Amino acid sequence: DTIVVSPLRRTIETASIMFEDVIAKEDRNQRMTITNGNTPPKKISIIADEYCRETLGVHTCDERHNVSYLESTYPYVDFSMMETDDDTWWSAS
Repeated sequence: DTIVVSPLRRTIETASIMFEDVIAKEDRNQRMTITNGNTPPKKISIIADEYCRETLGVHTCDERHNVSYLESTYPYVDFSMMETDDDTWWSAS
């Protein structure tokens, strides 16, 4: 199983809040643990994909942070699909 999120902080934060009751972030090796009641923990990947961005607006809230920053802030998310460290998709104009 995989959760795919936009690389924007707001979507990563939303996914983290949405799944906080069923995931454990202790496993920081780009995997999250889902606990399903009495069943053994199930591993799922969290992947950030640039093509999942909800908008390419001109507002600064639509600009993503550098991948290096995101990796240090969200070590449980896999950012390997990101092509560049900087946000080359966003433009102020």
